[in-house]
Amino acid sequence: MRWVDTVTTEQCPDGAIIEHVVEGNVLAIANVTGIFRVTDGICPHQGGSIGKGTLHRYETCVVRCPWHGWEYDLQTGQHQTIPAVALKTYQSRIRVVHFLLEYAASQSQNVDIETSQNIRFDVHKLWEEQPSFL
Repeated sequence: MRWVDTVTTEQCPDGAIIEHVVEGNVLAIANVTGIFRVTDGICPHQGGSIGKGTLHRYETCVVRCPWHGWEYDLQTGQHQTIPAVALKTYQSRIRVVHFLLEYAASQSQNVDIETSQNIRFDVHKLWEEQPSFL
């Protein structure tokens, strides 16, 4: 298995579900109180876009297909009334961005920020894995 960049957390705010294509596959990405759930994005019934559906908050989060109202549990992918039907689900991680400051110290070890000429920001990416039970 390999991890693939998809969307930023800002592109899928809390309570939202969006459609996103990864390597030709349509996926539905949902943000359920800060926990990201990812499933196949096409409803097996008649091809509706799960990512354009609506979220419902029951015991677990359920998405409703916009075409005919078929409902799926976002954690398991399971259809809510037909045991033989389920969407494939995917694990997800959130990549956290930290900012590092790189600067050139003056000849003395005390750096005067107002006079330093080489202050710049650099982005350092770290992975933060969601707990497996989410």
